[in-house]
Amino acid sequence: MPVNAEDPDAGFRPALGLLKAFRPPGGPFTRVDSGFDEGDQVSAFYDSLLAKLIVWAPDREQAIARAQRALAEFVVDGPGVHTTIPVLRRLLAEPAFVEGRHTTRFVEGLLP
Repeated sequence: MPVNAEDPDAGFRPALGLLKAFRPPGGPFTRVDSGFDEGDQVSAFYDSLLAKLIVWAPDREQAIARAQRALAEFVVDGPGVHTTIPVLRRLLAEPAFVEGRHTTRFVEGLLP
């Protein structure tokens, strides 16, 4: 799942700034692909993608649990920097998503 430097509460507007903290999750069956580290600047000259979070599990229920754990451990902080992590956590907790009853318009219902 994509972890972007965007503010979901502001229409997913890019949220640029200095990464004072950038600590991806670890653990079994968890992978993070990223080109960022603490001290890097999130600039307007590139895509807002900070990282791709990938988890594996033998079934949907376990994969969702692993993704929730990984997102809870993912630390991204800095002045002006917001991420899609909070909306991803809400998405993974929604019964319609957990049960596989979501549509392509599902995310719109999670936003203010």
